[in-house]
Parts: sequence; structure tokens; C-alpha cells
Amino acid sequence: MLKSRAEMIEEFHAVLLNRYGITALNRHMVCGWSSVESQEARFSALMRTLRYNGSSIVDFGCGTGDLYAFIVRNYGQVQYAGVDANEGMLEIARHTHNTQFIQCGFDEISFKSAEFVVASGVFQFQDASNPNYYEQLVKGLFSKSRIALAVNFLSATRRDSEKIDSELYLRPCQVVELAASISPMWAIDHSYHVGFGDVTMALFHPDKNQHWTRPKSIKPR
Repeated sequence: MLKSRAEMIEEFHAVLLNRYGITALNRHMVCGWSSVESQEARFSALMRTLRYNGSSIVDFGCGTGDLYAFIVRNYGQVQYAGVDANEGMLEIARHTHNTQFIQCGFDEISFKSAEFVVASGVFQFQDASNPNYYEQLVKGLFSKSRIALAVNFLSATRRDSEKIDSELYLRPCQVVELAASISPMWAIDHSYHVGFGDVTMALFHPDKNQHWTRPKSIKPR
């Protein structure tokens, strides 16, 4: 019997928590990143694509909360809330960072809205019972943002030798189609992973007070 996506995620992080514990030197490994540089390359792409400006932010699937430290280091103090279903990872986050962390149910998006919402690494696995689950979850997360949402996916352009059967890989064109189906304003970054293995998408809420009309053509004399 195939494991559910929730079971795969729980098992994945349980193994890493048992293997690496809670020391500051390996929190990135508990989250599944091979190095701090690899983790922060994703953080940088998320914040850059999001056009983050220092406003309030919710980190959905925050894990050990290291995005908070990244934001403070690069943008200054922030109104931040980390949300995750894994209590073991939240224990590390609370032990390490002096900010708000909230436990939620799996795929639960009942948290308070914020100007920005991010989700890094939450779409790692496929879901046999709901293959397009990521579409619904992205739409739900976008509804909790007032300015923009940024998420990342594993890219189908990575080498086959670097793929795992249970993981979810999207072609960049699929990410573009998803973005365009949700908002007329979006940005895609497929440039930051050396193995072409990740793609970051940001969705923006259009300014309802801003209207554009095509300038009247000027006839040459």
C-alpha cells in the first residue's frame, strides 16, 4: 500500500531529526537541505522573486525557522510567523529563534493573513490520491497573502540520476501555467540552482486602484 504524502513527509523529517538532532550546525539537514548554502540559495530566490520589502510575512512549512534569521540578517527586524505541522521541528525553531511559531494541521491554512506568504520545500512529494494537490494549496496560500506569495518546486529539468520516484517535479512551463491561472501578475525564477533542479514562483495581487489603457497612437507627420 502506497504511503500518503503526509506519512512520507513525517517519515522523512523523523529520520533527519533522529539523525541530526537540534544542534545549530545541522538545522539545515533536519529540513532536508544538503548545506546552508543550498538552503539560503532558495531563501534568496524566494525573497528576490517575491520583491519582499520588509512587511509582515508568514513562513508556511517553516521547519526549524531558519528563514527568520535570514530575513533579519538581510532585511532587518520583521513581523514574522512560522507555521508547521511538525512539533519536533518547531521545538528546534522555538529553541533557536525569538519569534512566533505556530503548529498547524497538515496542509492547514487557518493562520492569520499577512502582507507576504512564503512556502519553501513544502511541495517535495507526490500525492497519489490527489496528484494536483499543489494547485489547491498554492491557491489557498495566495488567499492568505495581501501583497504576494512565493513558493518553490523541484524542477523536472534536473538530471534523471538526481530524481526520486516519490518526489514531485514540475516542468517550468507547468509552473508558468499555474501562475497565470491564479493571477495576472507573477514572476518565475529558474536561474539559481546549479543543477537546474529548482524553480521559484511568486504571485502578486494586482493593485485594484491602478488602471492601464493603451496610449493613443501618434501618427507620424
